Amino acid sequence: MPVVRHINFLKKVTIMIEVKEAVKIATDFVNNVLSEEKFDRITLEEVELSEDSSYWYVTIGLGKIVTEGPFEALAGRSKLSVKYRIFKIEIKTGRVVSMKMRDE
Repeated sequence: MPVVRHINFLKKVTIMIEVKEAVKIATDFVNNVLSEEKFDRITLEEVELSEDSSYWYVTIGLGKIVTEGPFEALAGRSKLSVKYRIFKIEIKTGRVVSMKMRDE
């Protein structure tokens, strides 16, 4: 008679992503989901762990070079316009729960 071994497949496994992984997840989201918008600069601005340690809040700056008018463009004068997005990333799974605009 064969020996039957019972393996517990229902063990709870806790996977915690580190801050570097959360930042990579946020920047990958920008590059994949917001790829139609062309950004000249993507920067890490802030990282915060939620009070209950369940989420990473990652703020990414999305910069585009803009010129005010034709004379500024001819003179080579331009400025960087930056919009900020806050990504809420679940620590256990690495899933992006939300992306919100931050007031500047």
